[in-house]
Amino acid sequence: MINNQHELQDILHLHQSWLDKKPWGKQGCLNNANLYNIDLSNLTLSGFIFHNTNLTKVNLTNTVLTNTIFVNANLYKAKLINASLIRSNLFGANLSNADLTNANLTTAILSGSTLHNAQYSINQMLMIDIQDTSDKLNLELMRWECSIHPNGKFAFDNWKKNKIYPFSYNIRRMFHFNEKRDLWNYSTPKLSLYKLWLLIARNNDINL
Repeated sequence: MINNQHELQDILHLHQSWLDKKPWGKQGCLNNANLYNIDLSNLTLSGFIFHNTNLTKVNLTNTVLTNTIFVNANLYKAKLINASLIRSNLFGANLSNADLTNANLTTAILSGSTLHNAQYSINQMLMIDIQDTSDKLNLELMRWECSIHPNGKFAFDNWKKNKIYPFSYNIRRMFHFNEKRDLWNYSTPKLSLYKLWLLIARNNDINL
């Protein structure tokens, strides 16, 4: 529980020292705290823990939140414009009416979260960590990745035989998921990217 602004500043200072690997540093943890309408913009809060924290209307614009924990946090109407949420854990978080414009959600976990009336683009959401995939979804994701691979069908058919997935470090994958090689059979994608996002959300209990 945060009692005053000075206490919050002390926690933020210790966290920055922790990031800088100072011996006196301490990883920031504000579980169950009430941070309603707090301004945390333009900070580096990588690795911070906000488990079950009330972050309603908090300003996190331009904030670095890589590997940050937001499990079951309330981010209702939060401003996350241009925030870096790479590998962040937003499992069960309430992001209703949040502004995620240009936020980087690469490999972020959104399973069980709520995005009702949130502002985001489909392209942003397709970069999340897709943890759960039905066979239908998995095959469709592979077909989309096949469609952007320079060697397409040949590379993917060969992968089914030699077990080496066609993408490498110089060819960026379209999605982040665990492919199911035994399901592979070539075809063009059947779903638009919008409908693909809806299927991803349904498979991962993301409430739209």
